[in-house]
This record gives sequence, C-alpha cells and structure tokens, in this order.
Amino acid sequence: MSDNGDEHALNEEKMPQDHHMKIPWNRISDDEEVPAMEATVKLKSSLVGRVGIQMLSCGTGAWRVREAMNTVARTLGLICSADIGLTSIHYTCFNYEHSYTQVLALASTGVNTDKLNILEHFVKQFPDKYAKMTIRQIHQKLDAIQVRRGNYPPFIAGCAAA
Repeated sequence: MSDNGDEHALNEEKMPQDHHMKIPWNRISDDEEVPAMEATVKLKSSLVGRVGIQMLSCGTGAWRVREAMNTVARTLGLICSADIGLTSIHYTCFNYEHSYTQVLALASTGVNTDKLNILEHFVKQFPDKYAKMTIRQIHQKLDAIQVRRGNYPPFIAGCAAA
C-alpha cells in the first residue's frame, strides 16, 4: 500500500467486514518483486513482523518470537525492538536511515506445535535460503505456512491442555 493511502485504498465492497480485520499481506506493496535484501525498511519490516505474529499464533513464548524476529531482522540488515504480549506485538525495525513501526494483534490464541516447528525451520533457513528470494516469494512461503491447521480438532486439543 502506498504511503499516502489513496492510490490503492480499498473501496467499500473490498473492505473486510470481520471484527478483527486480517492484514492483506499480499497487498503490502507494489514493489514485491524486489529481492528481500534490496527492499525498503517497510517491506523488510513487514517480513519481520509477519514471522513474529505467526510464531506468536502458534502459542510460543515471547523469547522464541523475539529470537525469530531478530534472526530475520539481522539477516535483512535491520535492528528490531519488539514488545511482545500474549496476543500482540508492537515493534520497530530500523537501519541507520529509516525506521518502521507496526502493531500486530491476534484474533485468537491457540497452540500448533506442527506449524511452530515449520516456522522454526523457516527462520533457521532464512539467512541462506529465503533472504535471496523476492518479497513476494517470501510472503507466498509464509502464506503456505499460515494456512496449516493443527493436527488435532479443538476439542481434543482442549482436553490435552486440561
């Protein structure tokens, strides 16, 4: 989305009607074909935040979320400061010229250790494998991870947590 918000503003029929609006990650920028290492601070920061909020959605703790965000940020040449709660992340990424701050929140909480394992592998491989991809390609990979469901229905997961 452009900084002025006018060029790509959503018209009323495209506006999400959910109480907790989902972020249209696939519409963050017109310049998604740029390699991640050459992207703007805003685009790099969107990746850092998205990895963080996906980790948090798996039910993991703030330390692991921050570690994942820091790994991606360092690889992309950013410094990241994050305040991580149970259902939200407030973070700022910056290089020595620009900064970008964002707040992300989850609509609900849960535990998904299968998705967490996949995300941890993604983060571990990020410096050597994913950082060379374009912003669009990385978001597509994160899209594929995001839609993964847990291995157990909610009732069974609830019983296991009791």
